[in-house]
Amino acid sequence: MEILLKNINMVYGNSKKIIFENLNLKIKDCSWNFIVGKSGSGKSTLLQIISGLIKINSGDIFYGENHLKTKEGLKYLREKVRILFQYTEKQFFNETVKKELIYSLKRKKLSQEIIDKKLKKILTLLEFSENILEKSPWELSGGEKRMVALGSILIDEPEIILLDEPTVGLDVYAKRRFYKVLEELKKNSVTIIEISHNLEDTITYGDNLFLLNDGKLLAEGNPMDILSDEENLNKGDLIEPEILKIFRYYKKYFPVENLKTVEGLMEKIYEKKNNF
Repeated sequence: MEILLKNINMVYGNSKKIIFENLNLKIKDCSWNFIVGKSGSGKSTLLQIISGLIKINSGDIFYGENHLKTKEGLKYLREKVRILFQYTEKQFFNETVKKELIYSLKRKKLSQEIIDKKLKKILTLLEFSENILEKSPWELSGGEKRMVALGSILIDEPEIILLDEPTVGLDVYAKRRFYKVLEELKKNSVTIIEISHNLEDTITYGDNLFLLNDGKLLAEGNPMDILSDEENLNKGDLIEPEILKIFRYYKKYFPVENLKTVEGLMEKIYEKKNNF
């Protein structure tokens, strides 16, 4: 489901400070999109606008053919879009993981059979055993807490998920596990929109990148192309990712255009070494 923002205008409260002015952007169906920019550039505000949590002063937002200002558009938003805030685990309020995961299903008054089926599916996706269900979510590791928070929105089977720096504070293992789930979601036609401060992640996982600064869209497109452009980095007040410096060094030895990770680069180096 394509998302389209047209001529979005927003000012902040009585101060009339302009947050966005005639902002336009398009998010393709079944794509993984990253929103980046320095602090105060408007990233979180944009995510909340897309999620319908805050109102704009003027402009239009479409989910496919559904206009957000219509009843149909709002209904679609509530049924098919879910948002995960940073440190969502701090918002746990159920005494067990199971109750936390199925909370939204209970509110919909679904049958126990459907709830059990959805719960089993989400446990498989998260690679959790049933042993975790009766544990308190506050007793879990940081990575497990974040996975439970993710599972609590995915159990509704959304078509679009919005993520506000979801991997902050996670160790390498927990982060890879988290992103493994997101990769699986994308394979199953879920559109992902993620705010991230880690530019290397945008290169590794992103199909598209939106670079914001002071509420303006400076650039959009392939993450590697945008972040390889010195002008974009300067205007966005960003530092070039180390991975791009490494790729640039090895570019004189073999093509690196299709590489996205250090692991992929090492495979190329090993392959070239064996050819001699």
